[in-house]
Amino acid sequence: MGDLFFIMRMSIYTLIIVLIMQIKIGPKTVEERVIQFTHKSQFAGVIQEVAEGAVAFLGVQYNNVAGKVSTEFFKTHGQEQAPGKRLQSKLQSLKNSLRSRLNDEKINMQQRIDDAETTIEDVSDEIESSVEEGQSEIEI
Repeated sequence: MGDLFFIMRMSIYTLIIVLIMQIKIGPKTVEERVIQFTHKSQFAGVIQEVAEGAVAFLGVQYNNVAGKVSTEFFKTHGQEQAPGKRLQSKLQSLKNSLRSRLNDEKINMQQRIDDAETTIEDVSDEIESSVEEGQSEIEI
């Protein structure tokens, strides 16, 4: 129950701060003045430089750790189990299966087209022969 009261209390505090930040003093709101102060202060520049250095440091350390972990992983499990390569053999077999299935469907469709053309030719021949004989009804 205490957690619920804490959440409600923090929501009320947040709402009060947001409302105070919307008060206009001259042509600008308090929020605009705070943003302008934080962007122009020397302290913001120092924090920006520290953050850039931290990001660069973390990037270098991450690459070092990732290289060591992947090397140990390759020793233990083999190259084919590496992330990104694990599914390549399955993907290749799936591609081959799909190509085979598509080729079979293509042959099947070609056979259907050939059968339909043969049927059309047969019906056309029957129509021509019945017209020559003078029949008015054609059985298909």
